[in-house]
Amino acid sequence: EMASECNDAPKIFHKFIATSMVNAALGNRVYCYRGSTKIFPNLWILLLARSSAHRKSEAIKIMSDLLMDLDPDICLSNEFSRESLVESFSERSDRLSIVSEFDSFYGLISRDYNSGTMAFLTDMYDGKRSYIRKLKSKTMEVKDCAFNMIAASTVDWLENSIKSRDVLGGFFVGFIFVPAPSDVNMVAWPPSVDLEKRKRVLGRLREISQLKGEVIVSPEAKSLYEKWFHVYYKRFCKHKKWDATYIRLHTTCIKIAMGIELGRADCFEISEKSMQEAIGIVNSISCHITQFMEDEIAMNDSENDIKKLALALKRAGGRLPWSKALRLMSMKSRPFREVVDTLEERGQLKRVNVRKADNGKDTCDLEIC
Repeated sequence: EMASECNDAPKIFHKFIATSMVNAALGNRVYCYRGSTKIFPNLWILLLARSSAHRKSEAIKIMSDLLMDLDPDICLSNEFSRESLVESFSERSDRLSIVSEFDSFYGLISRDYNSGTMAFLTDMYDGKRSYIRKLKSKTMEVKDCAFNMIAASTVDWLENSIKSRDVLGGFFVGFIFVPAPSDVNMVAWPPSVDLEKRKRVLGRLREISQLKGEVIVSPEAKSLYEKWFHVYYKRFCKHKKWDATYIRLHTTCIKIAMGIELGRADCFEISEKSMQEAIGIVNSISCHITQFMEDEIAMNDSENDIKKLALALKRAGGRLPWSKALRLMSMKSRPFREVVDTLEERGQLKRVNVRKADNGKDTCDLEIC
């Protein structure tokens, strides 16, 4: 409420930023067991919008200013190497990364000298009980890590820079993708922040940051979760390539429920009401992810294949036999034919020298128009 009054970013952005803020304040001091797995309330959230008109960075800054007032040492540096990251987490394992421009962050962790950083950060998100890094000069150990991240990017960057296989596996599986609604309600001159409300929010965060101990799940909340778990799996985990993304959200639901319960009251038992709210959030996220991946990222994979074939033809002097082009693309025949058909419909290539191959099937050469 405080943030939405002085910033015109979409309400869904403020909701998830607030969730991230509460969970970051909890750190690794609270936890919940599901079976033998110790779950911390850390979250990775990536706000996505078409343009800067959605005020992503400004909305995040409201949160980061509060957290810096609460705990100046919680945030990671925006410039780092893998070794400096390990050292930071060994000194303190409940860290927060605030990334207003995710493309720069992703570029940094993708550099050659930062090889292994993505895998390390993924381990930190998963809350490994112990991570040991041995160097000649010293040995560093990270225990019970609860690494939070709040980040922002444009949909265009995600479309043009990352393929769906990257989003659906490894590093990106941990993220909650929060796409902005299509409409933008821009305010020319937002009001100043309400200082009394800010003071109350900061006071509540200080109280939350002092909470310690195990969070249990009430019998009613556990029963609700178990029923939802099976319904959710049947609804969303239909296609193997999406499974990793959705299965992670089972755990995310518990993390969100912890934040809701402890943010609302100093209660270490997740109620049915808090679990229901967390389930609603995860169901909503899952619907957004399904639509986004299918409409945006999958489309981008197809476009990348089209560009790749056009470039291969250009490098070959403008012409390639069908079989050689197929090998270069490392694709199966049907999707390759669809790529060729698309380029032909666009007038960018044509089929020439149609003939019979050794197996008796029709073949041809592909030539740039």
